[in-house]
Parts: sequence; structure tokens; C-alpha cells
Amino acid sequence: MKNELQAPTHLFAAVGALTERGGRVTTATSGLTLAGLEVACVGDVVTYDDGSEAAIIDGAENHHSGGKPFALVGSRLSSGDRITETLRSSWGIHVEDGQRVAGLFDPTYVPPLAPPAYRLAIRGATTARGGVLREPSGTWEVAPHVGTRH
Repeated sequence: MKNELQAPTHLFAAVGALTERGGRVTTATSGLTLAGLEVACVGDVVTYDDGSEAAIIDGAENHHSGGKPFALVGSRLSSGDRITETLRSSWGIHVEDGQRVAGLFDPTYVPPLAPPAYRLAIRGATTARGGVLREPSGTWEVAPHVGTRH
């Protein structure tokens, strides 16, 4: 039926996800928790029964948390292994037939640069070392373009 929800094409790999060679995802740093399981990211660790470890090296390059791409079922590891199954089968990235997701499973993918962010200080603002800004160095026009100096 068309109204039924389709399973995601690429499932998120969470703590406990298994690899082809019997490893398990043991660390996850995304901060995203689904049904009590934290989702892993590129750079997180898989541990094997013999105590050896491998790092996750690719995933959903364009879908990330804090600049670190989410790991997916199918993500490769530094040991040549691959994540093959996860404990949850209902969350992930759905890709329509014929659609291409930029950077998916591409460890060389570099996301586009974020737009510049401006941090403005006003008289009386404190510094990281406990100082106080007494005299701003100029005036700033906030609209229509943030950061246009006069």
C-alpha cells in the first residue's frame, strides 16, 4: 500500500551494531539517541572479541552531527570490515529510487563550507580571560547584511 511507511534504505548504526567479522560498535559520539541507543559517527570505535579495535571511516557524509557524519549499515572500518546490521531497523536515511545522496559512503567527501558566523561584542562584554570590553573599535550595521563595518 502507498500509505505504509517504507523502511529507510540506509539504517543508522548505533551502539551494539554488528560487523561482518563479529565486531560491535562500542562507542558513539553523535549525541543522537534513538530508542535508548546512541547513533555512531565516523571516527567512532568498533571492538572485537579479541580486544582489537577499528574506526568507522565512512557513512552518511552529508548527514552529520557536529560535523561528524552518521555511521550507517554498510559503513566501512579502518580494518577493512563493514557494519552489516544494527539493533534498530526503523531509523535511517531513505533514498528514493534514482536519487543520489552526496558523499554517501565516500570517505573523501568534503561537505560545503558553512556560511560565516559573526560574533559581535558590545561595551561591557567580558573576555575569556575575565577582561571587560570598554571601547568597541567601531560601529556595526546589523541589517540588511550582518557584519558590514562602517
